[in-house]
Amino acid sequence: MEELTVEFSVDDVISVISNVTSPFVVISELIKNGVDANASEVKVDLDTLNGSISIKDNGDGFTREEIMELAKIAQSSKKRGGYLENSRGNTLLGSKGLAIYSVFSLGKKLEIWSYSDDGNFHVSWEMEDGLFYEELPIGTIDSGTVVIISEIEIDDMVLLSSDKELNKFKHISMNKFVDDMSLTSLIITKNGENFDISVDNITTFESDFDVIISFEYNSDENSLTYSYATDDVRVTSDDLVFDLNSSESVDSILEQKYQFDPVEIKFDDYLTGGLVHLNEIAIPHFEGKWYVKKNRKTNQMNSFESGIRLYVNKFALYNYLNKNNDWLQLTNISQTKKINDLRQHNVYGYVSFDNFNDLSEGLRISNERGGFIENKYYHKFIDILYNYILYPSISINLAVKNGLFVERSETIQNQEEEEENDSNVENRDSESDNEESIDDNTTVSNDPPSPESSGQVGSNDPDSNEIKILKMNSKEIEAGEQLLLKDSELIEEMFIDGITIIHNKLNVDANEVVTSDNLAGEYPVEYCWNGHKEILYLTIKNREIINNREGNYFFRNSNHFVGDIDLSDINELVHQLYDLDYDNKYLLFIISFRAIFEDITKSYIGSRTDLSLMGQLKLNVEKMIDDLIEVIAIAPNDALKDKKIRVHKKFKGRDALKNFLTSIKVKFSNESYDQFLHSLTHNPAKIDKELALEISNDIILPLYVLIKCLRDESII
Repeated sequence: MEELTVEFSVDDVISVISNVTSPFVVISELIKNGVDANASEVKVDLDTLNGSISIKDNGDGFTREEIMELAKIAQSSKKRGGYLENSRGNTLLGSKGLAIYSVFSLGKKLEIWSYSDDGNFHVSWEMEDGLFYEELPIGTIDSGTVVIISEIEIDDMVLLSSDKELNKFKHISMNKFVDDMSLTSLIITKNGENFDISVDNITTFESDFDVIISFEYNSDENSLTYSYATDDVRVTSDDLVFDLNSSESVDSILEQKYQFDPVEIKFDDYLTGGLVHLNEIAIPHFEGKWYVKKNRKTNQMNSFESGIRLYVNKFALYNYLNKNNDWLQLTNISQTKKINDLRQHNVYGYVSFDNFNDLSEGLRISNERGGFIENKYYHKFIDILYNYILYPSISINLAVKNGLFVERSETIQNQEEEEENDSNVENRDSESDNEESIDDNTTVSNDPPSPESSGQVGSNDPDSNEIKILKMNSKEIEAGEQLLLKDSELIEEMFIDGITIIHNKLNVDANEVVTSDNLAGEYPVEYCWNGHKEILYLTIKNREIINNREGNYFFRNSNHFVGDIDLSDINELVHQLYDLDYDNKYLLFIISFRAIFEDITKSYIGSRTDLSLMGQLKLNVEKMIDDLIEVIAIAPNDALKDKKIRVHKKFKGRDALKNFLTSIKVKFSNESYDQFLHSLTHNPAKIDKELALEISNDIILPLYVLIKCLRDESII
């Protein structure tokens, strides 16, 4: 084989490899190479047993010139040569030089077999031994390119082959949002077996959503076309065009278009301000579509997964593939500003930059391909999203939820008149039917008892004030606690089936269950039956953090339990992390997670006389979880029954608590979570903040709280 002289310095190596924030990015870049080479299909196979990954495509392959260019770090002739599109009409995505060289952040050896009209080639490259290539005779390999990365560290292999990471591939391109046959298909296999990333295209079930928000930014005119489509007849789905050069306020435009008084919402803490009207800060054309589902999700939606993805030339930026990345702070806005339906788990959609040339735009993609560099162009983009897409969407949503429309169109008035006329006819028919039924003594009513039968309710009862729907006028629940608003604890059973409940400011699911994401405060809930109304004042208590000082969001909240959090016994590392900002000190958080988790595990096992420590974290966790499941179980004639019930209630019931513990055991038994934590400790790199919060708030914190509750109740 012939050796190529590799032209790079130590600084070059550090520059490329240090910018690779995740093994996923390496694979993503190599998939892009196949897309740019006009491949209709790319196959990725992960061999976890041998620590290797292969990426095979049926594209055009490498030319002789491109083989020669491999030795020049992070260079690419694809766009610099003036070729902005491949032969399939798709804009080129990136740099072969960056993609190929980045593999050395993942493995120690790279091999390439490639076929093109310019010849067949085999490339072998090891960092220690250099880069070699040979030309192969025609017909020895299939068309396209095969890239194999080998000698991959086991920690990286564990992370990349996890279900959580592999599931990101389902939205790596826009082919699940648009019907575009030119988009490359992707197949993932793990140890030779197919890993299913197939989901239905969202356009096939878009009618199941409550709202569809569409928008398109015109960079030439600095304008944005917007529409909000819903079944509510008070809201027109006609396009609304915002002229970003105009001084007219968004509120004024919304009031004229939709005939409601917008609720004041300020996004000052998210905005830079003053950039939107500056035409010299030019950002490229972008468009998007957001689908909103307020209550129970369909199976198709659950499989598709919520979240707003960000695409450039129909290919996702890595940081936006995590379904928990609430990069627009949707849930936080709903919790801290105005409660609305546009929360992270309710919104499915994308923002897309098509025909994007990263060599000429001021809006720049970061070196690690994770997202945009946060320069003035990026901040203008964000300001447009908040001011002209998110603000109108939340305003319309609040107008619908709270009935803020100030004028009714003729269509709506006619519709209401027709409904009223139909109702009158039905009432007259009903009265006639009732008279005949009473005379014939043949009808038995399933409605709540009449005044004649119970002396309690009925529209003809002169003393209708005796109607009593509610068993109580007020109810207090813990932070994070769920409550069925039709529970017989609250309502007289005879009214449960026919009751109408109005809860404008309260987050409630399709089954009239108060969800766990409501803010603390008092909420009036109206119960209406047959013209009679009663109000339940529901108070959600504030979650107090005991023995804690003000700080970040870590170890301060959890979906697994309700009520206050007492941190008096938690590892001192937790208190030290409160003073730190994750984005600036993420390595300290990541290194601390395993230490805190291991401390909880060892402390628990050490306090249980019939348990002994093992040499592996995985075995210790499994032993601890098995013991906890046994401890929380209630045996016949259990003397600790009342205490255990209090613990179950803290964790939203016995089944919910057992499911939480089982899920932790599964993570360590089947998903190699101990190796994941080990890799974070010994090869620290920034992970998405939402994933870091999940580790702290939904794994470590609830385990700590459970063990503390059991000790406080003298159960252990």
